[in-house]
Amino acid sequence: MDLSGNPVTKVVALLEDMRRELVVPDTISYNSVIHAFAKMGDVRSAEKWLLKMRENNVEPNTISYNTVIKAYSNTGKPSFFEAMKVADMMEEAGVQPNIITWNSLLYAANHDRRTGVLQAATKMYDDIPLAKRDKFTYPAMLHILANNKKETEARAVFEEAMANLKQ
Repeated sequence: MDLSGNPVTKVVALLEDMRRELVVPDTISYNSVIHAFAKMGDVRSAEKWLLKMRENNVEPNTISYNTVIKAYSNTGKPSFFEAMKVADMMEEAGVQPNIITWNSLLYAANHDRRTGVLQAATKMYDDIPLAKRDKFTYPAMLHILANNKKETEARAVFEEAMANLKQ
């Protein structure tokens, strides 16, 4: 095994060596590859490895999907709908989203001014159980509303945050 080169190359090489040696990579192994690509900002490769994981009959978990969703949210580019496709794939696979999933999607919506983002993000926010909303959910939603000049809706979210978050 050649361990020269960048860390992503090393992780991928290790996974390929495992397969050659007939050691079956597990969810943690694949998550390491997905995380390495996500950390390098290569969201397309991270998603490709998520799909490869499924093709190889290794079940992705919440961490697998959330890593790709968060990678989309960290691009700083419009990526809400792309991240939502991963969330849809997650739900279709029977993997339940959690607050990290929802907050990452809301954060992706912060950077995305395309038509339909406000409506989709608002619907998703409304579907998040009140008890699950946290100190990251509210600022993300407020940012989306501010981007779209929705003062009345932002005030309502702010009031909810004040009532719901423990001081």
